[in-house]
Amino acid sequence: LGQQVSVAAARTHAARIVAQFGQVAATTPIAGLDRTFPEPEVLADADLAKIGLTRARAETVRTVSRAVADGRVPLVGSGTVEAFIEPWVALRGIGDWTAQYIAMRELREPDDRAALASFARVARASRASLLAGGPVLAGCYALDARSYAQGPALTRAGR
Repeated sequence: LGQQVSVAAARTHAARIVAQFGQVAATTPIAGLDRTFPEPEVLADADLAKIGLTRARAETVRTVSRAVADGRVPLVGSGTVEAFIEPWVALRGIGDWTAQYIAMRELREPDDRAALASFARVARASRASLLAGGPVLAGCYALDARSYAQGPALTRAGR
């Protein structure tokens, strides 16, 4: 839900999913928190267009839900990050950044490799722009090295 949208939009979609497809909670310690997030089997065939998801995003949610329901993707990891993310990136609609983010959360991976790779891409693009006579971000030459050195701090900041 959070791919390429604001946090507020992702939160809105999640709240709509819970309101539309979640189960009423038997008890709750928090006022207003009266529903649970739906089981993957429920979302696997859900009509998500009525909550405002695009067709592509709705299909990704259904695809992930089916994969979780039938055990094709791990939710608890052991082994290498690469082994954990391989089945995730095989799903239509799930790219490397999302799979790396899931691994970071589920495996408690100390490096958010996807964020580091994004920083590196920005640095390379800025250098290319500068060489072509265009604008450049301040400090882009040091960005590659600094991003890798700051990796664990970036991951912790996202938690």
